[in-house]
Amino acid sequence: MSIENNYLNEPIFVDGIPISKEKDHGFGTQSIAYTVEKLHGNCQFSTHQHHFKLRVVI
Repeated sequence: MSIENNYLNEPIFVDGIPISKEKDHGFGTQSIAYTVEKLHGNCQFSTHQHHFKLRVVI
C-alpha cells in the first residue's frame, strides 16, 4: 500500500518515523509502524518535494 499527501511544514523524523511537535499528536504513525512490525511487514515514511509518503508491505 502506498499513500501520499502534501504538507506545508517539513516533518521531523526520529528513527525513520515522523514525530509531531504538538502534544498528544503523532500516535497514528507510531501505531502504523507497530502494527506493521507485529505482522512481520515493512513500512517506510519519507518526504520528497513537499509530499509525505507512506509505503507499507505486509
